[in-house]
Amino acid sequence: MGCERVLIQRLVRLALLALALGVIGLSGCAKSNNPLINEEARLGGDKLAQAQTLYAQLKRDHSLHRDRSCLELAGNLLDYYSGFERNDEVLSLAVQSANRLGDLGQALALTDEFLVKFPQSPLFDQNLVRGSEIALAAGDTLVASGYLIQHFNRNFINCGIF
Repeated sequence: MGCERVLIQRLVRLALLALALGVIGLSGCAKSNNPLINEEARLGGDKLAQAQTLYAQLKRDHSLHRDRSCLELAGNLLDYYSGFERNDEVLSLAVQSANRLGDLGQALALTDEFLVKFPQSPLFDQNLVRGSEIALAAGDTLVASGYLIQHFNRNFINCGIF
């Protein structure tokens, strides 16, 4: 009984510490337009030009339904240009490409990554709805309903009633 109490106390402390670190981390990143990209991570000069070139190629390939190329380009942008300010759009296009290829597992994983990395993105609600559609197509009604509940809760809270 005593060991369980100590374990619970430690877990509560750990949860509080994680919450505090998360709040500190988000408040430190609030200086830029994208809250997840701080000033040090922003791209400049040649790296920015390279990222913009890759992004333009990604948009072109996406419009031409070259989805495998889109996933590769999106991966490069997200891995090597993590400070690129349009990475929310990059990840959103990757979700669409994986879905069009029929790789619903990857599309859901990318959706989850988007929701974690870009909670302040204007594309967030769109990706919640898309994620629910992908999960439903994959036969995972629990995940689909979770996305929709999160979508409707966000919009209900954002409407100014609370």
